[in-house]
Amino acid sequence: MNTRTLRTLTTAVASALLAAIASATLRAQVDAAIEAAHADVGPEQHTDPIPSMEDDVRPTPEDLLADAGVATTIPAMTAVLQDRQMDSALRAASAMALARTGDHSVVPVLLATLDDPDDAMRSAALIALARLPDPRAVPRLKAILDDTSARGSSQGDSLRGPATYALIKIRTEEAAAVVLRTVLDPQEQTNMRYSALDDIDDMGMDGIARDLRPLLLESDAQLRIGAAAAMGRMGDPGAIPTLVHGIIDTGIDDYLREAALIALEHVTRQSFGRTDERGGVAGVDEYDEIARRVDAWWRSNRRYYE
Repeated sequence: MNTRTLRTLTTAVASALLAAIASATLRAQVDAAIEAAHADVGPEQHTDPIPSMEDDVRPTPEDLLADAGVATTIPAMTAVLQDRQMDSALRAASAMALARTGDHSVVPVLLATLDDPDDAMRSAALIALARLPDPRAVPRLKAILDDTSARGSSQGDSLRGPATYALIKIRTEEAAAVVLRTVLDPQEQTNMRYSALDDIDDMGMDGIARDLRPLLLESDAQLRIGAAAAMGRMGDPGAIPTLVHGIIDTGIDDYLREAALIALEHVTRQSFGRTDERGGVAGVDEYDEIARRVDAWWRSNRRYYE
């Protein structure tokens, strides 16, 4: 791999990491950033900040390291990651490759990289930590989210997004408490709260759906829809009263009513008419009739859920 290609990879990987972190959902952020780290970007192929993933065969982080003459052993990759004079693309590839080993002995090295002055490297370390969830990371991830001065800045969001996702993947009560605090904090950025909602069901923690119930009264429709969808995906019966309210209350916007209906059908394993026999989806003008069916069902069954 020549120096010119390495320079291009440095720009592409750093740009891809930061661009991916600005995307719509945390799952998309991390997946896109990981894919970007896998990409083989040639000197003439860097107009798109996130390289195309259309090819079926593409280099892995280990391939990039091997092409540069770096042994894909934990000691060798650790040395590359810790060397701040080393090319940033190789360091990012090392972080990803270390996480892909599945060896939790590398977690302290990834945590130490969170002190790196290069924002792209700090983001790469967070993404790697999401690939290798470990409860030891919770205090550092919490500290990133506790830094309220970084809210709303591109630099802050480039770290806060993947830090939240990494906490979601850790799936401990301590991590869940931090994520819930972020989701429920009215001072937090709306896109950060919504993105966390989009993935919070991955935690697999009992009771989270009930904790999300107040969000269905949020003035921001994005948060309300996100909360309803998350509650439905978790299949928590405790969410049913709130979901029913979201459907039968005609004062709630149509997007929320549909999201609540999808969630209710998932939780109850019943169909209230959102789709017909041929898979057609009910239109907005049919939701009043659907709401009447839901209301009738609720009157007959609410004693089981309250």
